[in-house]
Amino acid sequence: MHPETAADPTSKFALQHTLPMLQALTESATDALFVKDRDGRYLFCNRAGAALVGRPPSEIILQDDVALFGEEAACVIQPQDRRVMESGIAETDEQVLRTPQWLKVFETTESPYRDIHGRIIGVVGVAHEITERKQAEQGLRRQQDLLREANQQFTSIFKTVGDVVFLIAVEHDGFRFQSINPAFARSTGIPAEAVLGKRIEEVIPEPSRQLVQQNYHRAIRENRVVRWEETTTYPNGTLVAEVSIAPVFSPDGICRQLVGSVHEITERKRAEIALKESEERLRLALQAAGSIAFVWDVIKDEITCYYSTEPALPENLDNPESYLQVRERIHPEDRSAFDDSVAACLRSGTEHRHLFRVIRSSGEVVWLDVWGILQRDADGTPVRLNGFGIDVTLQKQAEAELRRTKDLLQALIDGTTDAVYVKDIEGRQAGRSRDPRERTRRHRLLRQCDRRIAPGQSGWNHPACEQGRTGSAGLYGRRLCRAPHPRIP
Repeated sequence: MHPETAADPTSKFALQHTLPMLQALTESATDALFVKDRDGRYLFCNRAGAALVGRPPSEIILQDDVALFGEEAACVIQPQDRRVMESGIAETDEQVLRTPQWLKVFETTESPYRDIHGRIIGVVGVAHEITERKQAEQGLRRQQDLLREANQQFTSIFKTVGDVVFLIAVEHDGFRFQSINPAFARSTGIPAEAVLGKRIEEVIPEPSRQLVQQNYHRAIRENRVVRWEETTTYPNGTLVAEVSIAPVFSPDGICRQLVGSVHEITERKRAEIALKESEERLRLALQAAGSIAFVWDVIKDEITCYYSTEPALPENLDNPESYLQVRERIHPEDRSAFDDSVAACLRSGTEHRHLFRVIRSSGEVVWLDVWGILQRDADGTPVRLNGFGIDVTLQKQAEAELRRTKDLLQALIDGTTDAVYVKDIEGRQAGRSRDPRERTRRHRLLRQCDRRIAPGQSGWNHPACEQGRTGSAGLYGRRLCRAPHPRIP
């Protein structure tokens, strides 16, 4: 030490307190801090780094990555060490490390470690765990994929639906066509370029124009869907239609758009009858499927079943229920998984899909397959979950019975001492008993049975095959199996 430096009280104080301060800093860090020599051995590691391998820092000194993390993880870590020492340049790399105990993702920054002469003698690094961030990014990408798929589906429906669908921009002094589907031009005879961007006064003639404007304002004022019948003369002729318009409000409470649809009808009476029959068919279809249609107001915690054929979850338009009230009817063994599925959807999802059991008041247990779409406000807060459920009890029972029947049939086939087999239409074997010890004997029996049917005829070429008969080729060749289906896989 230089004499002047040794005599300087400020320098002496700094020397005495630098090491404790550095130790306090490294030990309080939540990221892993480390120093390695050129051979990859650890010269220093703080407590956060030692916690990754479950050892105290003293046991990590002079150990390398293979000893601490295993061969697989070391192959990921060491290339960055070599690059930094060879280039002399700091580098940040994303590393996915797998050990027998865990799988984690780190963002690791390393710099050259130099001696007093400036020679590189190792690396100094910090490893910041980003596992949760990467999982969140993956979840976001999945949500974006789902959103793109939903947009594609909506666009497909928008373009192919037979009814007229349109989008109106609400301006301070009127309404303007923002988007229309191809059905608009087909129904009215007005091309899209003569409609898009135009005010409704330029497209809709009187006397319908005044009625349309009144209903647009009514929909906004009452914040609800408004429907009416309208008769209008367009280039394609007089159009008699049922029109519906729905307001779309922004988070600030201002109506920015109107979404509308037009269903063309030829005469009022026929339309009423068709509508009534359509509604009845829909109700019958939902009833036959054992369906439930519901909406969950997440903020108010009110679940409304506006259509239901399920006694355990009846219609409750006038008396919505809370989440916990509905949960009480779910089978106890399914509640935890149901809670996890709902929580995951509320936390970061847009779609909820779950299969669970409910218990009716009679004690009967049924299976429901529920699917819903979660709506969020501008801040991402869950607002509403719209969905439906279908009774799949018969399907679940049929699946269980099919598995039981397959297992029983396979056990019978494998347990018989006869040669059980199936041939296709070309006379080739499509299936046989599984026991390999019987294979040679049964092949011999198959050839004998083919010869006994008739000279030159075998398997499906025999006339008896056309009659759909079945049997078995036993040890003594009693009859030939002609089952028309292969062995159950």
